[in-house]
Amino acid sequence: MKRTIVLAVIACWFSQSALAYDTGAMSCDDVGTYAAGVMTERGKGQSKDDALSAVATQTQWPGDLEKSNLTAIVKMIHGRVGDQLYDAQAAYAVIKRDCDIGQRRQQQ
Repeated sequence: MKRTIVLAVIACWFSQSALAYDTGAMSCDDVGTYAAGVMTERGKGQSKDDALSAVATQTQWPGDLEKSNLTAIVKMIHGRVGDQLYDAQAAYAVIKRDCDIGQRRQQQ
């Protein structure tokens, strides 16, 4: 129950402050999957600086827009948002939902 409440609060917070979701070549599933990966690595002890370096050297999404979004995700997961998440599954769910909301708003 407590987990559901925390996720709901985070989701509401995100829905009001969604990234400007032009995701370029990325889908919202890609965005959520990346967030889950960052959360997993954070749990293993990866630092924020190392995660940001990984964004700079990744080649799957080479565009500036995608790298900007990945950088924002790293900062969220290594910040207050990540502190409130329990695991990679929660990171995926919250960030993907935020992306979906941002995509719908962009289409309006």
